[in-house]
Amino acid sequence: MRQDLGRFMCATDIFGGWSILNKKHGNRLGDVVWYPPWKQYVFEGAEDCIFSADCLAEITAFLGRLNQEMGEGT
Repeated sequence: MRQDLGRFMCATDIFGGWSILNKKHGNRLGDVVWYPPWKQYVFEGAEDCIFSADCLAEITAFLGRLNQEMGEGT
C-alpha cells in the first residue's frame, strides 16, 4: 500500500513498518519502524538525507496517525 505524504514524499508499507520515498525518483529517505521500548512508531532517516520543515511536518503527522491507531505509549 502507498500513502502520499505531501507533494514530495510517499510512504510504502514494508514488513513491520513503512519506507519513506521521494515521489519523483523513488529514493529511500528513511523508514518508519515500531520501537518497542517506546511502544510507538519512530522515523529513522537514511544517511545523508536532509529534510525541510514541511517534509518533517508531513513525517510527524504520519507518525501521529500510526501511533494513534496503535494506542501510543510513552
